[in-house]
Amino acid sequence: MVLLEILIYLLGISTGLSFLLTSFETKLLYMSMYGIFTGGYNSLCPVVLADLFGTETLDKSFGLMMLIIGIADAVSTPSLGWLFDITGNYNMSFIVTGAVFTFGGVLMLMPRILLFKKRLTICMHEDIPMA
Repeated sequence: MVLLEILIYLLGISTGLSFLLTSFETKLLYMSMYGIFTGGYNSLCPVVLADLFGTETLDKSFGLMMLIIGIADAVSTPSLGWLFDITGNYNMSFIVTGAVFTFGGVLMLMPRILLFKKRLTICMHEDIPMA
């Protein structure tokens, strides 16, 4: 799950800053990185879903994930086109997309933070060293 979070952060940062790339070579480098990061994300999603929900419900959890991605795609495409209509370029669209990817990485980090906080609280009340 940590690798998936790292890939989402890298995807968000590279997408959010991609509007700064001006030459063909740097855009080619960005697209290569984007392909690697999304390929890693797509290949790790079923593994993480099986780890979180079990292999018995992998088909249902994967289907639900694909439904949510489909809804997000249906909403984001016209929204980013609207941003292009307002600004006249795609810079803000790339910034917003990068911010959404990064926010998704933060959301994936939240359960780990909450679990650490719960363990810390239990250890503090029972005088158990955290190991």
